[in-house]
Amino acid sequence: PPRTPAAGRAELTAFGRRYTALKDLSAAALAALEAEKERNVHRAAASQGEKDLIHAEEKLSLAGRLLAASDKNVAKLNAELIRLRTIQSLAGHRQELTEGSPCPLCGSLEHPWADPSLRPPESIAQKEKDLREGEKDGREARLKVTAFTAEKSRLEQLLKSHHESMAALQKRLLNLASEINALREKLGLAADQLISDSEIEKSLAE
Repeated sequence: PPRTPAAGRAELTAFGRRYTALKDLSAAALAALEAEKERNVHRAAASQGEKDLIHAEEKLSLAGRLLAASDKNVAKLNAELIRLRTIQSLAGHRQELTEGSPCPLCGSLEHPWADPSLRPPESIAQKEKDLREGEKDGREARLKVTAFTAEKSRLEQLLKSHHESMAALQKRLLNLASEINALREKLGLAADQLISDSEIEKSLAE
């Protein structure tokens, strides 16, 4: 029997709804593909970022140990320089020391440093030079610690950003999956049926 105008309009309306649902399904599927690609990019970047962070932590640890060693060396050189300057300041008193007479400073009856040939061989000028070099090494080590600390902080923030993006994209993928399933049900398709791009294009072309 010939179709009535009402039946034709109903059929046209149904076709329009199916066409719109297929367009929405295609758009959701493409959006899911793009979101998955973007998430993979962030995943790869996060993986590399974790390696970079480990390397930065190793460099920071080494720089920290070098700085600690430098500070220890500077403290030692300062102590030695103070000792040498003290010895130098007492040089005039050595001439007054006589064997068997007590030292006015410590009371000892023996005065080994009264003999110039037995005085310490260290030079104050050399110790001052060593101290300047040690302080320079310390400044350089401290600059490296500062730089590596900043680099570590930057990498931590970058890694955090990648993880946050991955979490946001995962949420978007879940929402798109729900939307796709709802559209499939709307089209009367099984929830677990996969619609290929070619099938979607074929449906849209009908």
